[in-house]
Amino acid sequence: TVEYKKNWMEAEFEAAAARMTNKGEANNQIEASQDDRLRLYGLFKQITEGDNTSPKPGMFNLKAKLKWEAYEVCKGMSKE
Repeated sequence: TVEYKKNWMEAEFEAAAARMTNKGEANNQIEASQDDRLRLYGLFKQITEGDNTSPKPGMFNLKAKLKWEAYEVCKGMSKE
């Protein structure tokens, strides 16, 4: 069914996200650059919450700003 497929895809996505690291392939982990991790974060937020509606963080909060921008790029994409 569609619901089963959605749950399976979410489980696979969460498993991949949990394996991501910037330390290499130790213990079944995937090496990922900061750009890869931000892209995955943006896709995760789009899939789980839909379009970004939060205000853009200030320039002095770099981590929040980068995450917001990664999420904003996905705006308009289907949650599926």
